[in-house]
Amino acid sequence: SHLKRALLENCVSEGYDVLALNPTSTQSVGISLPNESNSKGTGIATDQYWIGDNQLKDRPDDLDELLYGINAVTLKGLSEVKKKEFAEELFQKLYDSDHSHNPLYVFVDEAQNFDSGRSAQLLQQIAQEGRKFSVNLVLVSQSPKAFSYNTKEVRRNTSFILLNAKYAPDIQALVDSDRKLNNLKRGEAVFADFIDLPEFVAEVRDIHTRLWPEEPSDAEIG
Repeated sequence: SHLKRALLENCVSEGYDVLALNPTSTQSVGISLPNESNSKGTGIATDQYWIGDNQLKDRPDDLDELLYGINAVTLKGLSEVKKKEFAEELFQKLYDSDHSHNPLYVFVDEAQNFDSGRSAQLLQQIAQEGRKFSVNLVLVSQSPKAFSYNTKEVRRNTSFILLNAKYAPDIQALVDSDRKLNNLKRGEAVFADFIDLPEFVAEVRDIHTRLWPEEPSDAEIG
């Protein structure tokens, strides 16, 4: 989550369109608030949507609105069926969109929630073809093996960025060295790409926006 937030902040600073999708929590509210532990902490003007709840913004009539500007969406509280329905509609919009005029970065938290069915098929198609249209996908999960078997094209078309996470047997070789994943310090990551780049370790800067250890309170959301 720390690494994802640093990447998201960088994308915003470059003027790109950004969408953060979280199926299980309201962590993304922190994008709008400053990280008090960082002397340069600042919030980002983000449209916050809580689908299915009366706090924050309601679902837009046309989901295309979520693909422009800076938007954060939480699906917390929806049934699993409703989450998948929303994700399928949103991912279809993503697949059909062309952001050649300005890149779009989509950050999907707890991505293992979408590793089956139509959602997974659409994510595969976006991973394969989206970059041609400047649609960039960042899948965030504590379990990389979620996309290792049934959705192999996600694995083939996505660079793995590993930050103190469990890993699948087929990527064991990437971390089978003196530096194991569980030895990584907070804010340190292994970047590994199957095609172009060798494995390397990088330190991740402190984030500017707030990232809660737990979810924000109702007062903070308010």
